[in-house]
This record gives sequence, structure tokens and C-alpha cells, in this order.
Amino acid sequence: MPATTTITGRATASAALNHNCVAIGRRCDMAVDSWGHVTTNDAMCTAAVMRALRPPMRPG
Repeated sequence: MPATTTITGRATASAALNHNCVAIGRRCDMAVDSWGHVTTNDAMCTAAVMRALRPPMRPG
């Protein structure tokens, strides 16, 4: 079942998803609609992207 999430920016989402899927040794088929919803065939890839795009937490 495809995993769906929302990411701001189609180009950012696409680049991040492709980069992170390669980084974890997986290949993803993905689509991004005009609203920035990313659908991928692999939940692990989606999770990797969400971690990558999440703003870094400030200590304290």
C-alpha cells in the first residue's frame, strides 16, 4: 500500500526522496501532485524523506 505524506515544494520533495532512497539502498517509485502530496511505493523511503526534511531541533 502506498505511503502518502505532504511535503512543501515539489522539487525539494522529489530531490530529497530520490537522494534518501538511494542513501538507504532502496528504489522508490514516486509521484508528487500539485499540492505537494508525495506518494511513494515504499514507506521506508517516505520515512527517510520526512526525517531529512524535518527542520533540525534546536538544543535547549
